[in-house]
Amino acid sequence: MGSRRIALLLLCAACHKSAGEEAAPPPLAVKTERVSRGDVTPSVEVPGQLAAVPGADVKLGPLVAGRLGKVVVAEGDRVKPDQLLASLDVTPLRDAVVQAESQLAQARAQQANAQSRLARAEKALAAGVAAAQEVDDNRLALASAQAAARAAAAQLSTARNQLGRFPSIFEFCEKV
Repeated sequence: MGSRRIALLLLCAACHKSAGEEAAPPPLAVKTERVSRGDVTPSVEVPGQLAAVPGADVKLGPLVAGRLGKVVVAEGDRVKPDQLLASLDVTPLRDAVVQAESQLAQARAQQANAQSRLARAEKALAAGVAAAQEVDDNRLALASAQAAARAAAAQLSTARNQLGRFPSIFEFCEKV
């Protein structure tokens, strides 16, 4: 009876897979077709990423965002040192300068108006025909107009700086 138990245990152990063994993958489904004559498409669309050979590509990025206005070379073309590769469209930067100039002019006009209103309110207060609250309101309006003028001047400076970078940023050249 003991030898039967041992044989049964050995048989069961041989039939079970150990923890490290994996099941065989299921067979792949294959579909076949008969060969026939037909047109061959000149190109094949395949999803994936194209990448240059390591060490044979250059990453370019402008300091100022913009839209490409002109691309002079195609991918894979040989280029020479200092050759123009592409340029960005400068029109949005010029428009930003004009817009910032207009905002600054408007802010300065509001500042001059607030200054005049404050001067009139101070004279009226001195003459006793205006309340101190009116003078305080006009002081606050002047301070607000001055802050708006400083902000507009800063915007104009930024727009001019970006436009001033055009020759160095908007023309991408290969530096070898």
